[in-house]
Amino acid sequence: MKKHRRTRTVALLAWAAAVAAQATAQATTSRPVQQQTPPAPGALVAQALLDAMREASGVPGMGAAVVQQGKLVWQGSSGRADIARHQPVDADTRFRLASVSKVFTATALARLAQEERIDPHAPLSAAGNPPDWLPAGWGAITAAQLAAHTAGVPHYELQDTGRGGRAFSSAQDAARAHLAGRSLLATPGQQYRYSSWGYTLLSAAIEAGSGRSFADYLAGTLTQGLAIAPEDIYRSADSSRSRPYTLTPTGVEEAEAHDYSYSLGGAGLEATPAALALWGGRLLQGDLLIERWRQWMWSPQQHSDGRAVREPRGDTMGIGWRLGHDLQGLPLRHHAGVTSGARSALLLWPTLGMGVSLLSNALWTTAIERNAELLSAPFRALPADLVRSPCPTGAHTLSISDAGQTHAVPAQFSETAGLCRATLQLPEALAPLFSAAPQRPRRTVQLIALGPGLARAALATPLGLLEWRATGPQAAQLRLPADSRVVTVRWPQLP
Repeated sequence: MKKHRRTRTVALLAWAAAVAAQATAQATTSRPVQQQTPPAPGALVAQALLDAMREASGVPGMGAAVVQQGKLVWQGSSGRADIARHQPVDADTRFRLASVSKVFTATALARLAQEERIDPHAPLSAAGNPPDWLPAGWGAITAAQLAAHTAGVPHYELQDTGRGGRAFSSAQDAARAHLAGRSLLATPGQQYRYSSWGYTLLSAAIEAGSGRSFADYLAGTLTQGLAIAPEDIYRSADSSRSRPYTLTPTGVEEAEAHDYSYSLGGAGLEATPAALALWGGRLLQGDLLIERWRQWMWSPQQHSDGRAVREPRGDTMGIGWRLGHDLQGLPLRHHAGVTSGARSALLLWPTLGMGVSLLSNALWTTAIERNAELLSAPFRALPADLVRSPCPTGAHTLSISDAGQTHAVPAQFSETAGLCRATLQLPEALAPLFSAAPQRPRRTVQLIALGPGLARAALATPLGLLEWRATGPQAAQLRLPADSRVVTVRWPQLP
């Protein structure tokens, strides 16, 4: 097996280098990128990004994976899965998926609709006979509305503070226990209201349509052969599970135990990064849904008045999936998750047949979709509009300008095996710009190139990976994730 893995790794590195070399030959602007040295293999760059991001964030452990055309082309591990046991993250480490669990539920709905075992647009109380797991007065909502968060179902409320202390064997049991007596917060179809309780109900509807528990249906239909399953907090001796952690002002603490079976299809699954990415590859390859129903799931949903359903950050909502575009404008299907002891993301590019997963074992503040996208960049063709910017090896002082103020930032650049890197020493006044609670500001951050020289790179900060794009031979822009602010960077001309 080890010999097979070494052979696969060598082939991967050679293939990645060939892709990167081909990408640099693409047409560019009037100031094209001119490759000076062979680019670093994609796997080397991606692993460097993952390590730098984990170190900057303070998160104990992370894992990521990339698939192309249904094949795993890279998986990376960084940090600790269990601090007390000094157990590193490896390829078999499973992480909480948090709300990434929702895309499995949405896909299960599409699969049952494909098999004509459920009508996603019919009221759940068909023929005036509401199921006993559906709260009184909620009979008009549909499975499609639950999937798109337009059913008016509440999210977690004050009365849910103690959730997570009880195990449920089915979504229907969880719905009976937690949702009885509640009222809808809006007329179904009129408003977008994100609701994990809505996914408890959607999972219950899937149980009704399939005749099986949600977990059994998932295992028997959608996730066969992959390390994807309900999280079981009672398997405390299972060394393949990552411990969940909390970042605090004084360091890292283990998160409290929490049973997510009350919302298995909304937040309760766990997976290895490779399994999650491969599952996305199966979806892209048409192994889980025929094209008609996959496109239905990835089609913009509408409110009852015809308005497109949008989530707060602006992406259009499909059936459970967010429909957006990446930094280069390519169509993107994605979902992220955040909960105690986890931050997660799955991104799929239908036009590229490509997907990337990113999982971590602590809650932290970051635009994790952007982190995942930049992790996948070494395996994609370079953008055609990059501007040439040679790697300024040696010690330099950068000028970083933001909000009318310019800061001097010492930096040490190097280029090894075709990879341009730099260590930046942020001044105290600038460090908070690249951080947010619960992470602590860091004065030392890493810059890692995504292409030849410094044409495109990623700055690994406590906020995650920030895209660096050259605007000239000695100038670049950094894009901050929260409000799309652009920070200008300049450095002295090379001799």
